[in-house]
Amino acid sequence: MKLIIDRFEGDQVVCEKEDGTFVDIRMNRLPSGAKVGDILVVDGEHISVDVQGTQERRKQINRLMEDMWE
Repeated sequence: MKLIIDRFEGDQVVCEKEDGTFVDIRMNRLPSGAKVGDILVVDGEHISVDVQGTQERRKQINRLMEDMWE
């Protein structure tokens, strides 16, 4: 399953699921350095950051923002 970090609230991380719903994860389950906007891959109890997917998503968002100002 893939999630996107939406925000941090106390010791919880609010993540958006692929279907647009939200789920809370305890912060101590995240890999160190995970930040808002990162794509997480959840495989059972293991959670990792999809570095390539996150970079591609950020590039796509930047392109969309640039297009808005043209």
